[in-house]
Amino acid sequence: MPERSPGAHVVECVRPLPALAARFDLRGMATSYPLERHAEAPVDVAAGTVLKAVPTG
Repeated sequence: MPERSPGAHVVECVRPLPALAARFDLRGMATSYPLERHAEAPVDVAAGTVLKAVPTG
């Protein structure tokens, strides 16, 4: 088996991302929370009202 470069696994992981981005509304899956509301994020995720909470600020 030929030796792979150290970053080859990263390329393999990143290669399918454009196709996934075309299939799914990735921006719509994330909800931004300003830092002053950070405590709400895990509560909303646990309640199922948010798929991915992203702190901003």
